[in-house]
Amino acid sequence: MDGTLTTLLSSGMDAFTNLWDVLITFPTNIQSNLKLGNATNAGAYSVRAIGFQPPELSAMTYQVDYKAISLTRPQAKFEGERSFTLEFRLDADYNLLYDLLSWKHIFFDPSGEANMQFGGLSKSNVTTDKANYGQIQVFGYDSSIDLSSFSDASGANKQISWTFMDVACMKVGTPNYQRASTDAVTVTTNFIFGRHYEPGSSASVDQNVTPTLNYK
Repeated sequence: MDGTLTTLLSSGMDAFTNLWDVLITFPTNIQSNLKLGNATNAGAYSVRAIGFQPPELSAMTYQVDYKAISLTRPQAKFEGERSFTLEFRLDADYNLLYDLLSWKHIFFDPSGEANMQFGGLSKSNVTTDKANYGQIQVFGYDSSIDLSSFSDASGANKQISWTFMDVACMKVGTPNYQRASTDAVTVTTNFIFGRHYEPGSSASVDQNVTPTLNYK
């Protein structure tokens, strides 16, 4: 009992679900026209999203039966969707919404007679196509550090992170307006990705930008 209690007392603060940030690196095709960003943040900025559920990719399995036993073996294949959703609270000028829509319009623009940019979707090597594809990093922070230290997503107190590369913005939700409500306007945005790194991976990421703009 003494060893268990000592471990519990020395484990420190718990992690909290509200201590996290999202760093978006936009495709270079739209970086010069970002409304929320500016020329000093290298086409990226840190945004506090409302919710995030990391995608779950795991190895598929199959059963091997022999006499009275059944064994589970791993297949050489991953299962799970290479996509994720983020819900954002919009700023009063709708600048974040414009930036997300600009990213979606690289591929899909339903305006007018509508258009689909098949060129961007059919690149032979999307891993080098920074013009059309971006990167999103989600950081969780050390809850034992004073909250004033969480000034932006490039801070030194990152404890856990997910990095998504070759990211395309597939769907940007529409705001929901109500006379009887004074809630903040939010939109839900869907992304697909090619490569990603889970927490604990030793692999390096393609981009390492330090944003100067923080939209909370």
